[in-house]
Amino acid sequence: MTDSWENVAARTWAVLTAYAAKKETLSYKNLGLEVGLHHRTVKFPLDVIYRYCSISGLPALTGIVVRQDSGMPGRGFTEWDDDLETGLARVFAENWSARPNPFTGFGSDDSLRSFAERILETPTISGDVYRKVRDRGIAQQIFREGLLRAYEYRCAMCDLSFEEALEAAHIVPFNECSIDQRINVTNGLLLCATHHRLFDSDYFSIQSDYSIVYCDPNLDEGPYTASDKAASSDLHGRKLRLPKQQKHRPVFRCVSG
Repeated sequence: MTDSWENVAARTWAVLTAYAAKKETLSYKNLGLEVGLHHRTVKFPLDVIYRYCSISGLPALTGIVVRQDSGMPGRGFTEWDDDLETGLARVFAENWSARPNPFTGFGSDDSLRSFAERILETPTISGDVYRKVRDRGIAQQIFREGLLRAYEYRCAMCDLSFEEALEAAHIVPFNECSIDQRINVTNGLLLCATHHRLFDSDYFSIQSDYSIVYCDPNLDEGPYTASDKAASSDLHGRKLRLPKQQKHRPVFRCVSG
């Protein structure tokens, strides 16, 4: 195997969307033949595509790949356990031809990991990486991977380290920032899902010295539970947990979130 799984996912995406347009399923064996893989290894590009669909709010395109003996998705695919028929109908109803292949920006040596390494090594080239991948869902995965590494897999506010709960938050929102800022780690914070939502909703802002400001430090808008206070007012005045490398540290062009 010389190509990255993201590069193989580009070929796999083309095959899957063609079958979906015909409202047909295909077996793992036939998919392997079409993309040049052993049927036992097609799960790797399928995993890449499944994550992309999940992040992008798309139906699980990979569900149309089925076992030859049963006509059902593999045991690892649990998305439609309760209603396979409805799941397939959602995939077949999607206008896949209207969506550019999100993996065409990946060369044989490119991967989400390698792109994340590039933006960490030289944050100023983040715009070039974004222009190459072009797709927002892919860009968000690269951005998150970069922030996970920069912040050592811990929330910048509360230190939570459950990776599944950590998200890439933009300082200048994606739709308002420049292309050069969209996946630049200096325009981001690694936050748990709770603090990401609160930051985006302006419950928190950050001072130029990285002090955390909570909008109701005196608890005037209560009542607050103990958990509420731990997640909000208890953080007021504390400093963000920053990346070790100066070049990865967030840049706040204004004090609001």
